[in-house]
Amino acid sequence: MAKAESSSSKSPAYTFLIVCPDLTTFPWEVVPVFRDSPYVARVASVHALFRTLNKNDQIPFEVNVNNAFYVLDPDNNLGDTRKRITDFVSKFGWKGVVGKVPSTEEMAEALKERDVFL
Repeated sequence: MAKAESSSSKSPAYTFLIVCPDLTTFPWEVVPVFRDSPYVARVASVHALFRTLNKNDQIPFEVNVNNAFYVLDPDNNLGDTRKRITDFVSKFGWKGVVGKVPSTEEMAEALKERDVFL
C-alpha cells in the first residue's frame, strides 16, 4: 500500500491498496482504520499505480519511502527465502514483522502512521 499525502497543506490523503488475489473479496476500503481517509482505492499493481500517478498531476505525491512497514513470512514457512529478503529489507531500516502475523495494534499503527506498507 502506498499513501500519498500533503503534509504542509490540508490536501486530502490518498491511500492506494494493492491487494493480492487471495484477499480481493475482503472490503479493505471500509476497514475502520480508513474511516478518516475518504480517498481509498484499489490498484491492480505497482506498475498501474505509477502509471496513474504519472498521468495525474492533481494527486500530491509525497511519500517518505523511509517510513515503511513490512510483513514478511507471516506463515513462518519461507526458509532461505526469508533470510534473503530479511537481509535486503534490513538495509532500509524499515519497521516490520517477520515470521508471524502482525497484531491488530501493529496493523493499525502501520496503516495510520506509515507511508508505505509491504
